[in-house]
Amino acid sequence: MNIKVFANTDQGLKYQNNEDSVFAYVRPEELGTAMAFIVVADGIGGHSAGEVASDLAIETMRATLEHVLETDEQEATQPITLEEVDTEDDPFLEYLENKLVGAIQAANSTIFDYAQSHQDNAGNLGSTVTCAIIWNKTAVIANVGDSRTYLLRDGELERITTDHSYVAELVARGAVDESAYFTHPQRNVITRALGHQSDVTVDTYRQELEDGDRLLCCSDGLWEMITNPKELAALLGEDSSLEDISVNLIEAANNYGGKDNIGVSIAHID
Repeated sequence: MNIKVFANTDQGLKYQNNEDSVFAYVRPEELGTAMAFIVVADGIGGHSAGEVASDLAIETMRATLEHVLETDEQEATQPITLEEVDTEDDPFLEYLENKLVGAIQAANSTIFDYAQSHQDNAGNLGSTVTCAIIWNKTAVIANVGDSRTYLLRDGELERITTDHSYVAELVARGAVDESAYFTHPQRNVITRALGHQSDVTVDTYRQELEDGDRLLCCSDGLWEMITNPKELAALLGEDSSLEDISVNLIEAANNYGGKDNIGVSIAHID
């Protein structure tokens, strides 16, 4: 299996600061089965506090996951005990999920501690995050907030993650339809974020992958602008380099108004 990745971000047309942070990594082939990590964090808070928060999220996760991403699976799983994994599941996938959740929780603690020590200028400091570790034709996906992960397969786009937002709760209850994600006056109210409390609950997902699949992690600055899923699928499915695809996604979001920062991180599976 071969994995290609690329991450890109843009401030959009409305704001002077870019509070989205992105990262994409593929580990060297000599370390074993192909593995990649893609992530997008969307910072929250005024006076550049959001920029600080999303940077803290990405850097904390990178540091926390470094051992997992840069060692082979045999070495990485040596510390596992039976209490740490579901023995009916693939032990390494369970290990990856535990480590990914731990990395996000570490990022939450880092941002929370920073906010507590900078209360005068941190404001409502926080960040969303959505990310995926890809290994052996499986993606372990996680999210907090309203940044999303999508799967593109055979031209069809599927949203993997569920938003932690007021509107998502209304949709789940059947009070509104999905058009409310783009029209509701409280569509930007999120119900879960990194850094707002000392602990955070992380949602996780497993997705089996096939050759030709693409995963997209993105902030709401992308999906709130490109509202037509068929258009988003067409842009993500272009027969181009991932760098060109990321540029075209950002350009499309800006063409629709660019009302927020835009962050994308893409993986392609061969």
